[in-house]
Amino acid sequence: MQAVKNLKEHKEKRVIIWGNLLHNKDVEKILEENGAVIFDYEKDSSCTRDKIRNDDIVIIRAHGETEEFIEYLEKRGIECEDCTCLNVQRIHEQIRKKYNEGYTIVILGSKNHPEVIGSNGWCENRGIIISEEDDVNTLPYSIGEKIFVIAQTTMNSEKFKRLSEAVSGRYRNVEIQTSLCSAQLKIQNDSVELAKRCDAMIVIGDKKSSNTKELFRKCSEVCPGAFQIESREDFVKELFLNRRIDPGKTIGITGGASVFKSVVEDCKQFMDSTKFQEIGEFHDFYKTAKIKIKNRIADQNRALFSLADDTITSRIIDQFIGVNSSGKAKIIRGTLIVLGYRIAQKSKNIDYSIDLAAAYEFFETAILVHDDVFDQSPDRRGVKTIHERNVHFYKDYNRRNNLSGESIKSASEALAICAGDLAFYFINQVILNTYHDDKNFFRLFNYFNEVVITTIKGELLDIVLPLEEQLGIAHNGNITDHVIRIDTIKTAEYTIIGPLSLGLILGGMSRENVAEFHEFAVLLGVTFQIQDDFLNIFGTAEQGKPCGSDIAEYKMTLFYAEACGNVEVKQRLLEYYGKEISDAGLREVRKILEESGIKAKVRKTVADNFEKCRTLLNQIGFLEAEEKAVLSGFISYLELRKS
Repeated sequence: MQAVKNLKEHKEKRVIIWGNLLHNKDVEKILEENGAVIFDYEKDSSCTRDKIRNDDIVIIRAHGETEEFIEYLEKRGIECEDCTCLNVQRIHEQIRKKYNEGYTIVILGSKNHPEVIGSNGWCENRGIIISEEDDVNTLPYSIGEKIFVIAQTTMNSEKFKRLSEAVSGRYRNVEIQTSLCSAQLKIQNDSVELAKRCDAMIVIGDKKSSNTKELFRKCSEVCPGAFQIESREDFVKELFLNRRIDPGKTIGITGGASVFKSVVEDCKQFMDSTKFQEIGEFHDFYKTAKIKIKNRIADQNRALFSLADDTITSRIIDQFIGVNSSGKAKIIRGTLIVLGYRIAQKSKNIDYSIDLAAAYEFFETAILVHDDVFDQSPDRRGVKTIHERNVHFYKDYNRRNNLSGESIKSASEALAICAGDLAFYFINQVILNTYHDDKNFFRLFNYFNEVVITTIKGELLDIVLPLEEQLGIAHNGNITDHVIRIDTIKTAEYTIIGPLSLGLILGGMSRENVAEFHEFAVLLGVTFQIQDDFLNIFGTAEQGKPCGSDIAEYKMTLFYAEACGNVEVKQRLLEYYGKEISDAGLREVRKILEESGIKAKVRKTVADNFEKCRTLLNQIGFLEAEEKAVLSGFISYLELRKS
């Protein structure tokens, strides 16, 4: 691909993609990983052309741009790589020629499509854009003596025929130029023939892509099992996680004009690959374990609530249960306990481990309740945090009193800390009552408390280091080492290492064999946290915490560590760090991280680490093939997660 080649050859220059090069998320990902900066001016009003520097390289996308924009770049001597589709280039030439000859230009296509907008720019934006037959009927009869009709390249051929005939029937001197993409017509025809022979037809392509919409429409007419996905990642989700595709059926795969052949081939290979089995096995295991754990959590929630013997305690416990029982809880840590137990026992009977798994989920909620106080987070798992709920509760009673807001805030935070502490000791009681007769109890309980201690040490660093960083207090070692240490002893310990090891210990696995998991589990846990930091900035509102909260909380992340290596980038980011961040501010932070190449570097680190995890997993000699498959499927599950 020429755009990628350009990026690799001009590492010293900033390469700007003006608009989305193609309606293709896989392509966007490749470009960003190679250092491209996408100026999506259609979505982001701050992406104006005056932000293009004279030493930048600007790549024009396949849809093309207006003549005026091309001239703007030329006048300023800005290097331009024109990737406009050859068919679209010919349309631009024809429009300019006919316009100069005095023709009225009629463009058949969607008014908001970038190709149509670009084409209209080659006749000084004076073209008449026709999207439907009703548009033709509303035109005045005197629009010009000579009319030149040309169409968006991806328009449906039947619609082109219908609209062009409508224009010809209304005006006398009409010249019609067939401009539909012949390659796309061939793809459509071949795909329809394939769809006729299939039980399911997968159409890959962006939902904003006109040619993909048309391809999907045609395939749907002959194959009721047709559905559209946007990327390789979506394909894997539909195939492995949502089980929307039955590999036992006859399945066809095709892609829109902007989809790489390699993406279609990759999807085809997934149908027969080991990953299909691996992700499927993890998904099935996860689904079964999650249901059992959630049911036991509900039992333990009721047991916790039974401890309340007054209205105040009842209210606080009820608030804790609200966070603990949220549907947004992933139950991943509890599932790893069950998986570790199954591996150690070499048995699919997992019921004995469910109490421990549910108790561990209580531990996670408790640590998050404390974490939310430290970070001043207003939301957790889609519900108000405990301290925030109490602030609102007591504010209602303070309307006629003079108690300071700070006093209410302090008391509300203390209540949240008490709620977390109560849950900590409650789960100790659960573990004691359930497993005190187990021969591995002492080892299990001792290890559980080691996990708690290590996690709290990580919390301590997570609080102190950002504060001292802002105060200018020097640290021993570089910032990256500190970030990885926090990620290791906080997240990796309580997310991956701790739960997996607890399950192994409960199942009676030897200390030596448990130790063999350590390097794999540490790297997977650290990668999980780096990915979590990535999603906090570049993810969606579906997450457990609001997007951008790490910026507002001045979190020590790999993004921050990388920025510390570039004084200019760090100074730009510090305008937003440690402050409440708006949507506009978050967009600006994203742009800074994209332009500096930090986003691409962090994303590559995550991808490389996941591959290293697979290598380390395969080196654990005593694991059976099925067990490796489930753990490998877990790695893939983490790779695919969006929140």
